[in-house]
Amino acid sequence: VGIAKKGIRNILRHTGITQGDMEVDATLNLDMPDDDCYVFSETSGLVEHCVDLGEVVKNGQVVAKIHNIERTGSTPQKYYAGRDGIYTGRHFPGLITAGDFLGVISVPI
Repeated sequence: VGIAKKGIRNILRHTGITQGDMEVDATLNLDMPDDDCYVFSETSGLVEHCVDLGEVVKNGQVVAKIHNIERTGSTPQKYYAGRDGIYTGRHFPGLITAGDFLGVISVPI
């Protein structure tokens, strides 16, 4: 939402509708250099993301849990970051099946 609001303000300023300087942030280039960047679900169920998009994660940190919807009360399956980086993508909506994309971890370059 913040990015969209800034973009609208910049368009209004660029076209002269409003006054002010353009809001330009420094560019952050990201890469996904290997398979450790990608997290895929090995089970089906309901996704509980444990980190937010843009959050810095560490290798081995829990990034998501999958809750089995066919067997309530069972322990959720945990999924871990395969490397240090920034959590830049995640599955949507809440239901997931085995083999689906769960999350991606990018590294600054």
